[in-house]
Amino acid sequence: MTVRLIVNMEAAVGKREELAAEMTSRCAGVREEPGCLQYELLQSTERPDHFVLMEKWSDQDALTVHSQRPREGRVDMTPLRAGPSVVERYTE
Repeated sequence: MTVRLIVNMEAAVGKREELAAEMTSRCAGVREEPGCLQYELLQSTERPDHFVLMEKWSDQDALTVHSQRPREGRVDMTPLRAGPSVVERYTE
């Protein structure tokens, strides 16, 4: 059974372009991970500081492996976001 995550996030004031660039870069690498079927960043046309990350994984095991990958060398996105991301989980 596939697993889909929909992650909503707001850019911090003045950090929209930086957040978009960092997330776009991260997406390219994650798409290469085993079991990743979709990892795509969308930006709202009505609220340009609002982003949605669409994730789709072949199964829970693939998502678990992704979640446990080392975070060394990654940019800390916390200062780029206005508060925590909101994650919704779905199955297909």
